[in-house]
Amino acid sequence: MILAPILVFGYTVVRKDGKVFSGELIQETAEEVILKDQEGITLKFRRNQIDWNQTTIERKKEEKKEPVVSRQTIEIRKKKKESKWVGEPINIDFKDIDVRDLFRFLAETGNMNLIIDPSVRGTISIKMTAVPWDHVLDLVCRQQGLGYALEGNVVSIED
Repeated sequence: MILAPILVFGYTVVRKDGKVFSGELIQETAEEVILKDQEGITLKFRRNQIDWNQTTIERKKEEKKEPVVSRQTIEIRKKKKESKWVGEPINIDFKDIDVRDLFRFLAETGNMNLIIDPSVRGTISIKMTAVPWDHVLDLVCRQQGLGYALEGNVVSIED
């Protein structure tokens, strides 16, 4: 087996609202930038959402090889991995639901107040089992290229 270096494009996108996203660059076009984050989630950003002064591209040469992981290393990683999601786990299954209605449902589930920017539009099909509602909120916003802020018991969602 021959090990050859490959060119990997690490990308850190900073949106105009200050939120930072990092991942592997999948595609960059005149209209959008698409990343895949460490969890394997595809993130799409419209170019007008990005603060280009803060966004960076890191090019690294890495060798493609299998990492050596011992059982002890795996156990330590499992112990260290703590969830940042505090919401009650929910089960949802919606087909072509208006994204604004989904946000209303999530806010109600989490007993939160909600403000949605009028420019937020679209539909989504989603099926989740035993996922904290705040994690669902984060995933939907990232998938739709939206920003959100949690302040106290208020969720604010913007384009």
